[in-house]
Amino acid sequence: MSDDVAMWTTLAATGVGAVIALIGAVLNDELRSRRDRAHQQSQTTNDAYIGFMVALQRAHDMLKRPMADQSEGSMRATDVNRSLTDSGACAEREKLLIAAPPAVILAAEEAFQSVVSVRDELQRNPLSDWNESHMSWASFADKIWSLRQAVRKQAGNSTMDLEIVRKLESLDNSE
Repeated sequence: MSDDVAMWTTLAATGVGAVIALIGAVLNDELRSRRDRAHQQSQTTNDAYIGFMVALQRAHDMLKRPMADQSEGSMRATDVNRSLTDSGACAEREKLLIAAPPAVILAAEEAFQSVVSVRDELQRNPLSDWNESHMSWASFADKIWSLRQAVRKQAGNSTMDLEIVRKLESLDNSE
């Protein structure tokens, strides 16, 4: 009888050990899967941030090009009108609206609207020069900086003081 109990005890202990191992493997796999999803989400979000900022800068550059161009107004107007779509800013904006948290979306929308303001100003007055559009360009620079800071804050990084960055840039340019 005692051999039967020992055999059943060993069999039960082996079964319990197997169940514990199986539960451990399932939990480990679930944790790894969550970590991978979080990493993928983080990567997708970072790609959306960077893609949007690069596209906005591209739109900004595309808007400057017609001002420097001496071609006729219709060509310049076409370039101005297409700047947001051809730069990819509209498509990247949609990705950002899906991936980003509200604080970043608000800063992104302000930056986007500042580029729209420059575009609209150039549509109203195709012969604008840098001085006439300077306020709109400065607004873009401020808004894109605010967007960078919102992204830094969202990522858990400290924000940066723009005046310190400007001082550092002026030191680099003076050498």
